[in-house]
Amino acid sequence: MSDPFAEANLNGAASNGTSTATQERPANGDPFVDPADLDDPFATRSDLRTDFTPSPSLEALQGRLVVMIPRSLDPNAKDPNDPSGEKTREVYTVDLTVLTGGELKFFYNQKGNPEAQDPADRQDKLVEFVVPDVSVENPFSVEGFWVPQGGVIGALKKVHKAGRPYLGVPTMVPVKADREKGITAAMVQANFAQWEAAGRKTNRPKYTWTLADPSPAERPLAIKWWAANRGSIKAITPA
Repeated sequence: MSDPFAEANLNGAASNGTSTATQERPANGDPFVDPADLDDPFATRSDLRTDFTPSPSLEALQGRLVVMIPRSLDPNAKDPNDPSGEKTREVYTVDLTVLTGGELKFFYNQKGNPEAQDPADRQDKLVEFVVPDVSVENPFSVEGFWVPQGGVIGALKKVHKAGRPYLGVPTMVPVKADREKGITAAMVQANFAQWEAAGRKTNRPKYTWTLADPSPAERPLAIKWWAANRGSIKAITPA
Protein backbone atom coordinates (compact mmCIF):
# COMPACT_ATOMS: atom_id res chain seq x y z
CA MET A 1 0.00 0.00 0.00
CA SER A 2 1.32 3.47 -0.87
CA ASP A 3 2.05 5.99 1.86
CA PRO A 4 -0.58 8.79 1.69
CA PHE A 5 1.66 11.04 3.77
CA ALA A 6 4.71 10.67 1.53
CA GLU A 7 4.43 14.15 0.04
CA ALA A 8 2.64 15.78 2.97
CA ASN A 9 5.60 16.58 5.22
CA LEU A 10 6.99 19.71 3.59
CA ASN A 11 9.57 20.76 6.15
CA GLY A 12 7.59 21.48 8.57
CA ALA A 13 -12.63 12.45 9.28
CA ALA A 14 -12.15 9.45 10.40
CA SER A 15 -13.44 6.51 12.32
CA ASN A 16 -13.36 7.36 16.03
CA GLY A 17 -13.74 5.88 19.47
CA THR A 18 -17.27 5.98 20.79
CA SER A 19 -16.61 8.83 23.22
CA THR A 20 -14.92 11.11 20.68
CA ALA A 21 -16.83 10.86 17.41
CA THR A 22 -18.97 13.69 16.10
CA GLN A 23 -22.05 11.85 14.95
CA GLU A 24 -25.56 12.88 14.06
CA ARG A 25 -28.42 11.52 16.11
CA PRO A 26 -29.74 8.52 14.15
CA ALA A 27 -33.16 8.85 12.61
CA ASN A 28 -35.86 6.46 13.78
CA GLY A 29 -37.78 4.60 11.12
CA ASP A 30 -38.37 5.80 7.56
CA PRO A 31 -37.50 9.51 7.22
CA PHE A 32 -39.84 9.85 4.24
CA VAL A 33 -42.97 8.54 5.94
CA ASP A 34 -46.02 10.80 5.88
CA PRO A 35 -46.38 12.48 9.33
CA ALA A 36 -50.12 11.89 9.09
CA ASP A 37 -49.42 8.16 9.43
CA LEU A 38 -47.44 8.54 12.67
CA ASP A 39 -48.90 8.33 16.17
CA ASP A 40 -46.17 10.77 17.31
CA PRO A 41 -45.27 13.15 14.44
CA PHE A 42 -43.60 15.81 16.58
CA ALA A 43 -39.99 16.89 16.18
CA THR A 44 -38.29 18.61 19.11
CA ARG A 45 -35.12 20.63 19.58
CA SER A 46 -33.40 17.56 21.03
CA ASP A 47 -34.18 15.57 17.88
CA LEU A 48 -32.30 18.13 15.80
CA ARG A 49 -29.27 18.34 18.08
CA THR A 50 -25.98 16.71 17.08
CA ASP A 51 -23.33 15.44 19.45
CA PHE A 52 -20.65 18.04 20.08
CA THR A 53 -16.91 17.43 20.11
CA PRO A 54 -14.93 20.44 21.37
CA SER A 55 -11.64 21.45 19.81
CA PRO A 56 -8.43 21.22 21.84
CA SER A 57 -5.71 23.86 21.68
CA LEU A 58 -2.39 23.00 20.11
CA GLU A 59 -0.92 23.30 23.61
CA ALA A 60 -2.94 20.22 24.57
CA LEU A 61 -1.61 18.36 21.51
CA GLN A 62 2.10 18.97 22.03
CA GLY A 63 4.15 15.87 21.30
CA ARG A 64 1.23 13.87 19.89
CA LEU A 65 1.05 12.48 16.37
CA VAL A 66 -1.75 14.22 14.48
CA VAL A 67 -3.25 14.20 11.01
CA MET A 68 -4.69 17.38 9.51
CA ILE A 69 -6.87 16.92 6.43
CA PRO A 70 -7.13 20.36 4.78
CA ARG A 71 -10.63 21.46 3.82
CA SER A 72 -10.78 25.23 3.27
CA LEU A 73 -8.91 28.50 3.76
CA ASP A 74 -10.58 31.71 4.90
CA PRO A 75 -8.18 34.54 3.99
CA ASN A 76 -10.25 37.15 5.84
CA ALA A 77 -11.34 35.55 9.10
CA LYS A 78 -11.91 37.94 12.00
CA ASP A 79 -8.98 38.27 14.37
CA PRO A 80 -10.28 37.47 17.88
CA ASN A 81 -7.36 39.38 19.39
CA ASP A 82 -8.53 42.64 17.83
CA PRO A 83 -11.06 44.40 20.12
CA SER A 84 -12.15 46.67 17.26
CA GLY A 85 -13.24 43.70 15.17
CA GLU A 86 -11.67 45.25 12.08
CA LYS A 87 -8.52 43.17 11.66
CA THR A 88 -8.58 39.90 9.76
CA ARG A 89 -6.23 36.93 9.43
CA GLU A 90 -5.97 33.67 7.54
CA VAL A 91 -7.58 30.62 9.11
CA TYR A 92 -7.48 27.09 7.72
CA THR A 93 -10.26 24.62 8.46
CA VAL A 94 -9.11 21.01 8.72
CA ASP A 95 -10.35 17.67 9.92
CA LEU A 96 -8.07 16.85 12.85
CA THR A 97 -7.26 13.35 14.10
CA VAL A 98 -5.02 12.67 17.10
CA LEU A 99 -3.36 9.26 17.00
CA THR A 100 -1.10 8.99 20.05
CA GLY A 101 -0.47 10.21 23.58
CA GLY A 102 -2.93 8.32 25.75
CA GLU A 103 -5.26 10.30 27.99
CA LEU A 104 -6.13 13.72 26.56
CA LYS A 105 -7.44 16.50 28.80
CA PHE A 106 -8.28 20.07 27.90
CA PHE A 107 -10.68 22.84 28.87
CA TYR A 108 -13.15 24.47 26.50
CA ASN A 109 -15.77 27.18 26.76
CA GLN A 110 -19.19 25.56 27.02
CA LYS A 111 -21.91 27.86 25.78
CA GLY A 112 -24.82 28.45 28.12
CA ASN A 113 -28.33 27.35 27.23
CA PRO A 114 -30.51 30.49 27.08
CA GLU A 115 -33.61 28.33 27.49
CA ALA A 116 -32.41 26.64 30.69
CA GLN A 117 -34.54 27.06 33.81
CA ASP A 118 -31.53 27.29 36.13
CA PRO A 119 -29.83 30.71 35.67
CA ALA A 120 -26.42 29.09 36.20
CA ASP A 121 -26.99 26.89 33.14
CA ARG A 122 -27.56 29.97 30.98
CA GLN A 123 -24.00 31.18 31.54
CA ASP A 124 -20.92 30.16 29.57
CA LYS A 125 -18.44 28.14 31.64
CA LEU A 126 -15.09 26.40 31.33
CA VAL A 127 -15.51 22.63 31.18
CA GLU A 128 -12.82 19.95 31.17
CA PHE A 129 -13.08 17.43 28.33
CA VAL A 130 -11.36 14.09 28.87
CA VAL A 131 -10.61 11.32 26.37
CA PRO A 132 -9.36 8.34 28.43
CA ASP A 133 -7.05 6.66 25.92
CA VAL A 134 -6.08 8.17 22.57
CA SER A 135 -4.36 5.71 20.25
CA VAL A 136 -4.42 4.47 16.67
CA GLU A 137 -7.18 2.07 17.72
CA ASN A 138 -9.07 4.85 19.53
CA PRO A 139 -8.26 8.11 17.71
CA PHE A 140 -9.71 11.45 18.72
CA SER A 141 -11.18 13.38 15.80
CA VAL A 142 -12.62 16.85 15.33
CA GLU A 143 -14.17 18.06 12.10
CA GLY A 144 -13.93 21.78 11.38
CA PHE A 145 -10.79 22.37 13.47
CA TRP A 146 -9.46 25.91 13.00
CA VAL A 147 -5.76 26.53 12.37
CA PRO A 148 -4.74 30.23 12.57
CA GLN A 149 -0.99 29.68 13.08
CA GLY A 150 0.90 31.10 10.12
CA GLY A 151 3.67 28.50 10.06
CA VAL A 152 1.20 25.63 9.92
CA ILE A 153 -1.00 27.44 7.39
CA GLY A 154 1.93 27.72 4.99
CA ALA A 155 2.42 23.96 5.02
CA LEU A 156 -1.32 23.29 4.76
CA LYS A 157 -1.50 25.39 1.58
CA LYS A 158 1.13 23.17 -0.03
CA VAL A 159 -0.39 19.84 1.00
CA HIS A 160 -3.90 21.02 0.09
CA LYS A 161 -2.72 21.89 -3.40
CA ALA A 162 -1.31 18.36 -3.66
CA GLY A 163 -4.49 16.81 -2.22
CA ARG A 164 -2.58 15.18 0.66
CA PRO A 165 -3.22 14.79 4.40
CA TYR A 166 -0.68 16.55 6.61
CA LEU A 167 1.09 14.40 9.21
CA GLY A 168 3.20 15.72 12.06
CA VAL A 169 3.73 16.47 15.73
CA PRO A 170 2.62 19.89 17.06
CA THR A 171 5.75 21.52 18.40
CA MET A 172 6.15 24.84 20.19
CA VAL A 173 9.00 26.88 18.65
CA PRO A 174 10.38 30.41 19.10
CA VAL A 175 9.11 33.31 17.03
CA LYS A 176 11.44 34.62 14.34
CA ALA A 177 12.86 37.48 16.43
CA ASP A 178 13.75 35.11 19.26
CA ARG A 179 15.27 32.55 16.89
CA GLU A 180 17.62 35.24 15.65
CA LYS A 181 18.69 35.79 19.27
CA GLY A 182 19.58 32.12 19.66
CA ILE A 183 16.43 31.03 21.52
CA THR A 184 15.73 27.34 20.87
CA ALA A 185 12.54 25.27 20.86
CA ALA A 186 13.67 23.50 24.04
CA MET A 187 14.09 26.86 25.79
CA VAL A 188 10.64 28.04 24.69
CA GLN A 189 9.01 24.81 25.86
CA ALA A 190 10.77 25.01 29.22
CA ASN A 191 9.63 28.63 29.70
CA PHE A 192 6.06 27.67 28.86
CA ALA A 193 6.12 24.75 31.32
CA GLN A 194 7.40 27.04 34.08
CA TRP A 195 4.73 29.62 33.27
CA GLU A 196 2.00 26.97 33.51
CA ALA A 197 3.41 25.54 36.76
CA ALA A 198 3.36 29.04 38.25
CA GLY A 199 -0.37 29.37 37.53
CA ARG A 200 -0.21 31.48 34.38
CA LYS A 201 -0.03 34.66 36.48
CA THR A 202 2.30 36.60 34.18
CA ASN A 203 2.18 37.35 30.45
CA ARG A 204 2.17 34.27 28.25
CA PRO A 205 5.63 33.48 26.81
CA LYS A 206 6.08 34.20 23.11
CA TYR A 207 6.10 31.20 20.77
CA THR A 208 4.68 29.90 17.53
CA TRP A 209 3.91 26.45 16.14
CA THR A 210 5.09 23.95 13.58
CA LEU A 211 4.22 20.33 12.83
CA ALA A 212 7.51 18.49 13.26
CA ASP A 213 8.20 15.41 11.16
CA PRO A 214 7.06 12.13 12.73
CA SER A 215 9.69 9.76 14.01
CA PRO A 216 10.45 6.51 12.11
CA ALA A 217 8.39 4.68 14.75
CA GLU A 218 5.40 7.05 14.44
CA ARG A 219 4.93 7.00 10.67
CA PRO A 220 3.82 3.31 10.56
CA LEU A 221 1.15 4.17 13.16
CA ALA A 222 -0.32 6.77 10.83
CA ILE A 223 -0.26 4.34 7.90
CA LYS A 224 -2.03 1.74 10.06
CA TRP A 225 -4.76 4.29 10.90
CA TRP A 226 -5.07 5.26 7.23
CA ALA A 227 -5.44 1.64 6.14
CA ALA A 228 -8.24 1.06 8.64
CA ASN A 229 -10.16 4.27 7.90
CA ARG A 230 -9.41 5.41 4.37
CA GLY A 231 -12.79 4.23 3.11
CA SER A 232 -14.66 6.54 5.49
CA ILE A 233 -12.53 9.66 5.02
CA LYS A 234 -13.95 12.34 2.77
CA ALA A 235 -11.76 12.94 -0.29
CA ILE A 236 -9.54 16.01 -0.32
CA THR A 237 -10.44 18.54 -3.00
CA PRO A 238 -7.11 20.10 -4.08
CA ALA A 239 -7.04 23.85 -3.50
